[in-house]
Amino acid sequence: MQWLSLYFPQLALDHRLRAHHDDPAWAELALAISEMRGRRAVIHSCTDAARRQGVVPGMSTSAARNLCPELRLQPLDETRQQQALERLASHAMQFTPAISLQPPDGLLMEIGASADLFGGLASLHAQISAAVHQLGYRHVAALAPTPLAARWLSRAGAARVITTPHRLAAALRGLPVEVMELDERILAALRGMGLHRIGDCLRLPRDEGGRRLGSALFTALDRALGKRPDPRRPWLPPKRFSSRLILPEAVTSSERLLFAARRLLTELVDCLRAGNLGVREFVLRLVHDGEGHTDLPLQLAGTTRDADHLLLMLRTRLESFSLPAPVAEIVLRAETLVELAARNHELFPGPEEAQEDWLQLLNHLRMRLGDDAVQGIHAVAEHRPEYAWQAAPAPAHDRPPGLQRPLWLLDEPRPLQVVHRRPCLHGRLDILAGPERIEAGWWDGGEIRRDYYVMCNPGRQQFWVFRCHDQPGAWYLHGLFA
Repeated sequence: MQWLSLYFPQLALDHRLRAHHDDPAWAELALAISEMRGRRAVIHSCTDAARRQGVVPGMSTSAARNLCPELRLQPLDETRQQQALERLASHAMQFTPAISLQPPDGLLMEIGASADLFGGLASLHAQISAAVHQLGYRHVAALAPTPLAARWLSRAGAARVITTPHRLAAALRGLPVEVMELDERILAALRGMGLHRIGDCLRLPRDEGGRRLGSALFTALDRALGKRPDPRRPWLPPKRFSSRLILPEAVTSSERLLFAARRLLTELVDCLRAGNLGVREFVLRLVHDGEGHTDLPLQLAGTTRDADHLLLMLRTRLESFSLPAPVAEIVLRAETLVELAARNHELFPGPEEAQEDWLQLLNHLRMRLGDDAVQGIHAVAEHRPEYAWQAAPAPAHDRPPGLQRPLWLLDEPRPLQVVHRRPCLHGRLDILAGPERIEAGWWDGGEIRRDYYVMCNPGRQQFWVFRCHDQPGAWYLHGLFA
């Protein structure tokens, strides 16, 4: 097995700035994330612009403000930090399904089984690092045969690639003991004994060391060196999605809003692909500068996870929407994610691909024209054709099984010219199917007694016509076939 560890030293900060990591203006922003350590507020992480003015992690916030008066402080939100880790795991599922979260700042991925699909370990390693960097997250990636060794290497900032177990001990010897993430009591005891490197711990006698330090240290060392099993609980994608993005400044145009929302849509699609899921509806919440918010619900005709299609739907929706106030923050929510049936891709487009194209067209029309302007037809349990259907939300298009019905039904039946007792419409009509007798409506005063036929003229146009029992010799046109 080959484990890739991704360590994110400033995950909370990068998540806050992920939409602007390639913006030169934001590279000069002095921003820091603060956290509480006991009763003290200290710097958790900060931007390079703040570091250049002397701000460093672990410094008190008051000292940081003295060094950098223009410093912007944001409190650490552990819930959003966990959500950021899950979004990264969703994105990484395109490379391997074996992913384990290492909260609060890491991912472990078993990539040995999928390496051949991506051109080998080195190529897959590079592709994963590039994908994470493109999302705007700084990270250290390390590869090792055991998950714990990979984790320790990455936490130490050592972007090493170790592929054979016998090289693990040499690679770990020089790492500080703090990367082992042991209990603070054990770390303090190790430092008190003058043991500052993992190599120092490897030389400890097991019996004496176990009595003084407990078994946790040696269990961790054995797992890191592959001498003891180290099973990892796999991460499973969530069944709902929610993500927010704070905008650099209040947005007043739909085009700029779409640019920011694109990042949230990418995260949504990553989540859908990770769990083989699709979305039928989602809501974009616009949090206005000041107070209040506006919700933009998007209801789709079918289930999809196509990023381009979702972006087109959102673009169309925003083009017809006027912002009531400047937007300072956006939130994307999809409460219900639908599992998609797995299917193989065909060489030539088949019925399923045609259905997807139809649903995309239907969604576009609904976003452009409104839901009321795009309707489907739903069959009703009624024999009389005039009452056997009703408008329904698209894409309802069912019809009574086994019965041939025209696509276009006239509002009122139209009398036909009769020549030699045969109906005519652009020529004499010939019978293709029928008769189908319909007798109904006696219970509500709308009684009919008709024989319906499918007929065609010399031009091969097909029509749905009938004759009434109470009007011998009279023929009526009621529908046209496409």
